[in-house]
Amino acid sequence: MTENTKKGTLILAAEFREGGLSTPEYKEYSEKSIANFESYGGVIKAQYKIEKNLGDGTTPSAIFVAEFPSKEKAVAAFTSDEYNSLLPLRNVAFKEVKILISMD
Repeated sequence: MTENTKKGTLILAAEFREGGLSTPEYKEYSEKSIANFESYGGVIKAQYKIEKNLGDGTTPSAIFVAEFPSKEKAVAAFTSDEYNSLLPLRNVAFKEVKILISMD
């Protein structure tokens, strides 16, 4: 597999704002961001609700692990105009979102 054809693994760690999960903005963000994510070939491989942080720093509410056809597709999905237009909705529901690309 060449560098350009390696699959891209993405880890998303999100911390909800108080009541953020029950907002209409979260519902709209969720629907539209999933459609955008899938349009780039993204597939969720695992998702976890986080109970406790045994390390330092903030504790995310949830972690998602996703796979894309390539790292380039993973980056494009979260830097696209479509995704950027959803940031005001995301910011209502989430206190913090980390979108991480693996080195493999």
